[in-house]
Amino acid sequence: MIKLYVSLIGLLVVCSIFANTPVFAGTLLVANKNGHTVTLFDTKTYKKKASLPTGKIPHEVAVSPNGKIAVVTNYGDRNVPGNTLTLVDIRKKSVIKTIDLGKYTMPHGATWMNDNRSIIVTVEGMDGIVIVDVEKAKVEKFIKTDKAVSHMLAMDSKNERVYVSSIGGGAVTVIDLLNGKVIKQIEIGRGAEGIDLSTDDRWLWVSNRSDNKVLIINTKSLEIVKTFPAQEFPIRVSLDSNSKLAFVSNAYADSISIFDTQSYRLKKTIKLSSNFISRNEKWGRHKESSIPIGIEIDGERPVAYVAQTNADQISVIDLKTLRVIDSFGTEKEPDGMAFSSF
Repeated sequence: MIKLYVSLIGLLVVCSIFANTPVFAGTLLVANKNGHTVTLFDTKTYKKKASLPTGKIPHEVAVSPNGKIAVVTNYGDRNVPGNTLTLVDIRKKSVIKTIDLGKYTMPHGATWMNDNRSIIVTVEGMDGIVIVDVEKAKVEKFIKTDKAVSHMLAMDSKNERVYVSSIGGGAVTVIDLLNGKVIKQIEIGRGAEGIDLSTDDRWLWVSNRSDNKVLIINTKSLEIVKTFPAQEFPIRVSLDSNSKLAFVSNAYADSISIFDTQSYRLKKTIKLSSNFISRNEKWGRHKESSIPIGIEIDGERPVAYVAQTNADQISVIDLKTLRVIDSFGTEKEPDGMAFSSF
């Protein structure tokens, strides 16, 4: 009887432990360019939490360091350039406000500063970046890159330096944020686009979509230390949370290449498939491809998300097995994504 009593107590303790163990789930925010929306998905079930209106043709999403607020960049297009940011309350699943950038048009890449209040955004229409106070809904500073199509950016952990890739300018512009000045233009060839920085701030990964190359830059010397080939049209680069793996989306090859960041060796190339019929004709001879672009690493679980723009689909890659384990549909033309733990 005593043994049974002890066993029951042990069972209750175990059940209590499991009952109090958190179930890791958050929110994946997806900007849908042709839907003019941002969709919020539960990262445990992949079910849609909400679909919120944005400005015209949203491209990228950035979540604040505390995970509570997201900014969506409303790019527009070259005929009717956009000039707004949509501010989203992730927990309430609602739009807080729209920030008007005025003359600073075609906002694209975005990253938050550590204060949870300021955000840096590339503005292609002005060949530069803006620093925006989100609470005041005001542009605080503009810094010119002098490089055409300043598209994506990465910032160091101390918010002292930002790196901007310019597709038309063929360079990475290094900006000292403390002084608001350009330190160096690193020429890497026309087509500089995908960009990400290692967690120790030492290594900058950049993809050149025109030359089908990936380049590694030493952030101390600001010199290119390694260049290696990629598949067709490498358009984004994203490092995992430990900066051990680098994911490169090859838009025209319908694939994701995964590199070891220590050896620079290719670990695996994942060919992506589409469960949906494309409705997007603008990719020309590639219109039958799913066009993988955006890559986002989950902050709670060992998975990565890939937005297949031409298929209205998100694929899920297991970071341990490096295999596609799931996929789910979203709205028209998904591109930029961001994760929040809320």
